[in-house]
Amino acid sequence: MGTVGNEIGHFSFEELEVWQRAVLFAEQVITSSESWQTTGKHYRLLEQLEAAATSVAMNIAEGKG
Repeated sequence: MGTVGNEIGHFSFEELEVWQRAVLFAEQVITSSESWQTTGKHYRLLEQLEAAATSVAMNIAEGKG
């Protein structure tokens, strides 16, 4: 008695507003960082920034699972 793939009372992490906002945030960070003109020495910093931004949504999904 439920929707396809879901039981009553259960929902996907993708339905969480906080997850949706985290994905939008990560997209904005990545889009913004791609336009920055930086020297090679800042490459690792940008890599870490993008990883941190995407980890928010991934951690929410993991916690929901």
